[in-house]
Amino acid sequence: MKDDCWNIIWSILAPPKVAAFSWKATHGRLGTRLNLYIQGSTNITSFMCPLCEETPETANHLFCHCNFLAILQNWLLENCWKINDEREIDSLDGLVNWTKENGSGHGMGNVI
Repeated sequence: MKDDCWNIIWSILAPPKVAAFSWKATHGRLGTRLNLYIQGSTNITSFMCPLCEETPETANHLFCHCNFLAILQNWLLENCWKINDEREIDSLDGLVNWTKENGSGHGMGNVI
């Protein structure tokens, strides 16, 4: 599935830095607090999400499960991209698939 995500990311014609960020997110390579903690960073005193403080900060949590960011995501979808989609996106793969299904025609490329 990860290779399919990579192909989808590049097929939406995002700028290279956005595609690279997306690749890192789907492959668990972002510098999240949990990843930095596992790598032994001495600057990390807690691996919990600093926004909601409910669970460890992972890419999957940030983009799919963080209640704080969900509010921001819904506002952006409704007010910037004029999308009202009630489906819950529960994984990074689901987010990539949603973008593939809904990205074109909503002006999302212009925002990126």
